[in-house]
Amino acid sequence: MEDKCKGGIEYLSAIMLISLAGIVLMYIISYKEIKQYQYSVKDNLDSACLAAACADLSVYENEARVEINYQNAKDNFFDTLMQNMKLEDDFTVPEGEIYDKITVHRFIVYNISGDMIEMHDYKDGSNYSYSSGVINATPLMPNGERIDNCTVYADIGMEVHSFAGINKYVHVISSADIVENR
Repeated sequence: MEDKCKGGIEYLSAIMLISLAGIVLMYIISYKEIKQYQYSVKDNLDSACLAAACADLSVYENEARVEINYQNAKDNFFDTLMQNMKLEDDFTVPEGEIYDKITVHRFIVYNISGDMIEMHDYKDGSNYSYSSGVINATPLMPNGERIDNCTVYADIGMEVHSFAGINKYVHVISSADIVENR
């Protein structure tokens, strides 16, 4: 008499492999979704930094040097970021988005004039300012990039939720320079 259940282990193995491949594919698609969203946020952050990197023309006219007005830069940055990402006043997002509340970790304005540097830093909700005398070493932004000109630097973060239920905290960093053509 022949056994009618022949090949059962092969069918079970095939089902397990197909299921595993489906789960791996789902995670790959979720990862790609989060990365694509990160690129989109980077574009919004770049435009907010560019909006903030506006030279103070009164200083340029009087002293012939480029300087970024910190308060104007900060206001332009936050307004542009909120408009581009459709954020509420408390940086929460509209219903249906794949990310939570936006957190601005750092917003820094570097003013460089000759061998002097002035820095205005908005860090986790608090403002800090300081000036430094002669620059002995090459000044660097928190992400390690060299500062050669007046620069606006920003670092934001948010929790992103993919369709597969994967949650990842995403940091997005951007900067914009004002180059003085002499």
